[in-house]
Amino acid sequence: MFYFGGHGIQVDGLNYLLLKDSPDADAGEKVLAEKSLNFHELMEQLEAHQLASSLYILDACRVSPFPDTSASARSGQLRGLAAIESLYGAFVMYSAGPDEEALDFLADPNNERNSVYARHLLPLLTDKKISLVEVAKRVQVQVEEDGKKVAHQQRPAYFDGIVGHYYLANLDASQKPLGPGDRITGDNVVRLGEYATWDTRCQSRPAPRVSICTLLRYGRIVTRYETFKAPSQQLGSARCAGTTQRGVGVYYFINPQYQTTKAFERIEVEAKHWTMSPSVTTRDTFEINLATKIAKRIARPPLTRRQVP
Repeated sequence: MFYFGGHGIQVDGLNYLLLKDSPDADAGEKVLAEKSLNFHELMEQLEAHQLASSLYILDACRVSPFPDTSASARSGQLRGLAAIESLYGAFVMYSAGPDEEALDFLADPNNERNSVYARHLLPLLTDKKISLVEVAKRVQVQVEEDGKKVAHQQRPAYFDGIVGHYYLANLDASQKPLGPGDRITGDNVVRLGEYATWDTRCQSRPAPRVSICTLLRYGRIVTRYETFKAPSQQLGSARCAGTTQRGVGVYYFINPQYQTTKAFERIEVEAKHWTMSPSVTTRDTFEINLATKIAKRIARPPLTRRQVP
């Protein structure tokens, strides 16, 4: 379990947690991001320990400290944290919804020791009879009601990558931990593909940020940090194709009520290779035949290869 209470911002679609020795906003977005904790990279490092289940709680959605002329302002990222895709085996909780600011207090900052979110969350975490999903839904309602009292919009978000229900009082793992080379399998699981970033020496860089640009009808997306052979169509040195890389695997989970449907689902996947300078974003479109459980990548324009410095 990882908990962070403090100041968190998004820069260029990535979430950063500001530490005690992080510089002031005057240093600029680039310097502040370099000197802060990249939440996506933190998750990748922790999940590499083959955890059966993990819980991340971020009470850290705040207004961006950067001026209106910054890149964050131009991209509409002045408030809160960016949404993420569900990560296999992980349950992530935000104190506010994506792009929302979290309240530190309702009326009296001197007498309200914890944030509005934490005050509602703590009692729920001690209840052995409710699952993490139930905890997340109940705290959503309670915080949203408090926010309305002061004309503030705050609806805590959660991203559920745990198969089934997980109870903090249950010490049995809710799912089997997978090795870095293993894959998620199941009658309702379709693997779409993988994404990685590497340098000219074929060394893996932190995984790209993957997001879904489509409103899904029949299922949901779950990602996972994995190792795989570098696909030739991705960014990086061409000679690295076929080498073993660390990155993100993308899976489609069919909702139970659509297990027997013969429909097709089309999904647009965006991968942001944020460690490249400048960052590079690619998009793929996949079409899934839910009857055969087969995903097909729809042809895309050829990529211009970039050498990663």
